Parts: sequence; C-alpha cells; structure tokens
Amino acid sequence: MWLLLAGCWLAWAVSPSGAQASPGTPGSPSAIAREPAAMALREKMVRAYRSLRSYRAHVIQRQWKSAPDQASVIEIEFRFQKPNRLYLQVDYPQIAQPGRWHLTWACDGKTLTFYNSARHTFQRIKAPVKLDKLILAGSLRGPEFDLLLRDADPFAALEKTAPVHYTAGFEQQAQEAVNVLQVEAQQEGARRTLRYRLDPESNLLRGFTLRILPDPGTVSPFLEAEEKATVEVEYTQVEANPRLTDADFAFTPPADARETGAAPQAK
Repeated sequence: MWLLLAGCWLAWAVSPSGAQASPGTPGSPSAIAREPAAMALREKMVRAYRSLRSYRAHVIQRQWKSAPDQASVIEIEFRFQKPNRLYLQVDYPQIAQPGRWHLTWACDGKTLTFYNSARHTFQRIKAPVKLDKLILAGSLRGPEFDLLLRDADPFAALEKTAPVHYTAGFEQQAQEAVNVLQVEAQQEGARRTLRYRLDPESNLLRGFTLRILPDPGTVSPFLEAEEKATVEVEYTQVEANPRLTDADFAFTPPADARETGAAPQAK
C-alpha cells in the first residue's frame, strides 16, 4: 500500500457520508428510501463519471458555521486522464492571517509528486498503475474523486453506514435548468443533507450543497462532537473527455522546496 500524506488527511468527507458510523450500526436495504426517479438519477450520475476517459474542472467551495459572509473559500483545479494521470491543486486561505497556501498532486503517468506550499516540501515516487490508494485532503467534498480515482460508488458506501433517503427533482436557475438529487443521511451525531445539481445532458455535477445539523441533546462520550456547518460548491468549469496534453499534468516544485526523505513506497 502506498500513500502520500503531508499536512493533509484522509477523511470520509471525500464521499457523501462525511463521517464514519460506529461499528455495528450499518445501513440496511429496509433503511434506504429508494424512490425510483431518484435511484435512476443516482445511477446516471455514477455511470457518467465512470464512463469518462478524461475530465477537467475548476471548483469553488465555500464553507461556514454561522453566516455565509464568514465563509472560508477553497479553490480546486482538477484534471484527470485514465488510467493514472492527475493534476489536482487545492488552494486554501491562511488561518488567522492574510494570504493563501496550496496542496498539489501531480502525476504524469511516470512520476507522482505531492507538494505542500505551507511547509515548502515535496514528495516524489514512481507513478503507480492506478491512483485508487492516493490519500487526498479531507476538505474535498465532491463524489467525483471516488468515482474517477477509485472507481468506487460513494453512495453505496454511504448506505452501509447510515439510513439514507433519496429524492429527485428539477430546478430552474437563472442561466440553466438542472436535475436535483437530494440525499439525506442520519448518522451518529448529525443529520446530513446533500443537494446535488446535475447537468441534464451530461449528468455531471454543476454544484452541490451540504448541510450538517447536529443531533440535539447530550453527545455520546464515544463520538466526536458534530458542529453545524454548510458547504456550497460551484463547478465554474466542467469538461467531459477534454483533449489533455502532457503540459496539463506537468509540475515542478519550486527550486528551493525541500524534498522529504520519508517518501512512501508504491506497492
């Protein structure tokens, strides 16, 4: 097994669940509300991402606890080409000080590089055949990372951890109409509602909202306390099967960046 981890962490936030359920409380088919239209839309979305040969997206993610005007803003640049070419940059605001910093993953099919601008360090290893064991930042909320990099269905994973309710709808926005897939999950400590906005032709994401509402009452001492939060994600650029070149996956760390000596190995 191989990992790249420096100043980032693995979290369930990559999938729709956003958190782990405690052992012994898996979801079951009887706990899943399978509205036919919603399940059909879910399957269209999963198939759409799995069928892609390449993908390009620019994403703006805003997250806040109390008020939208206090949101922290993350910018994500994502390019992928099967089977193992990747460029992913996640740009963060500094905490309690001005400025920004970023994490970069780049794989040109031969070499996989991870760079942390806050630490000014990088790791570099031989590119694996697949990127399914790559550890990404816990701040990444989109299901496309599981679907493209791991060929895993994040919705199926969610159903194993919590009761889930799916509903489908249609929304007319100012510039476009979108299909809406809403996913509600009751997990230990909180209720999560995800509202995915999908392009009606490609079935790819145009945006989504995640709302976390902690359960009232006393928090179990065996669970990490949940906090009320809202995440709004907008895909400002989406390209299905774009013609990507070597330049799209090229990355060279700054000349004065330090290469860490404990680079993990591929297996």
